[in-house]
Amino acid sequence: MAEYKYNAHTFSGHDVTGTRRARNPLELEACLAEEGLILQSYQKAKADSFEYLKSLFGKSEITRLTRQLSVLISSGITITEALESVCEQTNDKYISSIFQEILESVKSGESLHSAFGKYPAYFNTVYLALLEAGEISGFLDVSLDRAAVFRENAERINKKIMSALAYPALVLLVSLIVVFILIIYLIPIFSSIYTGFNIELPPSTKFLINISESLRASLWVIPAFAVLFLTFIFLAMRSNAIRIKYGRFISNLPVLGNFYVKLGVSRYCRTLGTLLSSGLQLIESVEVAARTSGSLYFENTLESVVNRLGEGQSLTEALAETKIFPKTVIRMTSAGESTGRLGEMFARMADFYEKEVDIEMAAMISIIEPIVIVVLGIIVGFLLIAMYMPLFELIGQAGEV
Repeated sequence: MAEYKYNAHTFSGHDVTGTRRARNPLELEACLAEEGLILQSYQKAKADSFEYLKSLFGKSEITRLTRQLSVLISSGITITEALESVCEQTNDKYISSIFQEILESVKSGESLHSAFGKYPAYFNTVYLALLEAGEISGFLDVSLDRAAVFRENAERINKKIMSALAYPALVLLVSLIVVFILIIYLIPIFSSIYTGFNIELPPSTKFLINISESLRASLWVIPAFAVLFLTFIFLAMRSNAIRIKYGRFISNLPVLGNFYVKLGVSRYCRTLGTLLSSGLQLIESVEVAARTSGSLYFENTLESVVNRLGEGQSLTEALAETKIFPKTVIRMTSAGESTGRLGEMFARMADFYEKEVDIEMAAMISIIEPIVIVVLGIIVGFLLIAMYMPLFELIGQAGEV
């Protein structure tokens, strides 16, 4: 289910605004109609950027507290007592305040998944869907445990990706700083030396001296360009059309595209397997899994799966028509539908493709590292040779004299 912000009218013409959780806009409209409200406009509620940035530093703590909630509830403690214990156990004051507010909402009669849903930056759609399934089935401890496992798997993959990219990124950053220092500070020293000797410089040396003088004369251009570039990227990534085109472009690249697709497939399979194993309906599980694939390109493509399921197609047929999923996924989905063990099948596929992501990531990094080192070595080598070449000529001329 998603959180919607809505504007509505009463029959007497008064404006009403608020937020409501619903599976889709039609359900939102129906729920409001039951309360005597006429829906005028709506949009999916999103966490603000600052709230989202803060949540990045609390992911591990949320996962730990989710695990703790599961253990407490499974031992027979009531939900309110478990939430009180969680508030006392965490050292993060902000997260503690969030759970305190959730506790107050639950005490006032609000459902648990609705109380957690007020903080979308910390508790995503999968988390809320699992909570709702646990409340309905009566196995809240099991659902919380699955939510913790799901978060742990996602955090493990993200940490692997970040750690794998850290070394090439560090090498690139240090090399760019070295090149910048050479151009801004070292080249002017050589330029003044050669000017004193009044010699004819090679074209490569003249080229570097001209670049150095231009940059020194307008150093403000570099930070200004960086700010403009980052602003452009930020604004571009807020455009859904650009994000979809970007995802399509990345998926078609030779090496990176394979990694990108397998990462999206592994996330989709993990989410779908977790939700189906928790007892959620197939259509709702597919809808939630599409929104948590981590790519707007995947989400846009997978929206059609829900529509095809509604038209009576099997999940196997619907996934095959997207042309995103490998044949292995299609065959195992077919087997899962035949045996009635879809949740288990998707969990197995998630395990398989997470291992494939690790292999693809290692292969990709093994290609990126030497390329970065060689390219930057060529650049630094060119700089040094171009600047020392006239010096060698001067030494040769001095030896002849």
